[in-house]
Amino acid sequence: MRNILKKVPSSKSLVPSECKYFRLGTRDSGLGTDSGFTLVETLVAIAILMIAIAGPLTVAEKGLSASIYARDQLMASYLAQDAMESIKNIVDSNELDKANGGTTDWLYYNPYTLTSYCSKDTPCTINTINGGVSQNISPLNLSSSGYVQDGAFPATPFIRSFYIQTFDVNGGSNNAANVIVKVTWPGQVVGGGGVKLEDTMYDTALQ
Repeated sequence: MRNILKKVPSSKSLVPSECKYFRLGTRDSGLGTDSGFTLVETLVAIAILMIAIAGPLTVAEKGLSASIYARDQLMASYLAQDAMESIKNIVDSNELDKANGGTTDWLYYNPYTLTSYCSKDTPCTINTINGGVSQNISPLNLSSSGYVQDGAFPATPFIRSFYIQTFDVNGGSNNAANVIVKVTWPGQVVGGGGVKLEDTMYDTALQ
């Protein structure tokens, strides 16, 4: 602030043109100001702002995690259903062969009998695109044709396996089977998850 100069007549001379000057501070003039934020006020304001922002961010993070989990669960469900349909196709093909006079076991898939090869203790994986079953369970790979079991293509987080448990119905022997397909994924946001699909199939020759 600039100083204010006040004109005062000299005590040694009565000549009007002679005068002395003295300084008046800004406090004397009433023009000073004490406005502004203290450090405590600033910190309190920052704390309130952080609390106001943290709530919506937490909700957004949970919403994103839920959407990612739903996406993976939906894809895992499709993969499980894909494997189940492939196993049904194997059974139907064998039953059709039997209906035409063949002797193929209803759960045979070259070169294995699935009831003994793909048990609960030794589950298998099935390649629904290129065909084949294997006990070498590893993450599925994504090719231009779909999900396959082929290391030549990029790996996905999904791991698919299945096993078969036979039982007797209507006095028969091992003429029914529970087929259990599982698809799991590790997940990076919500800890991963899994899908389990079960179906019962019967040794009934197609007509």
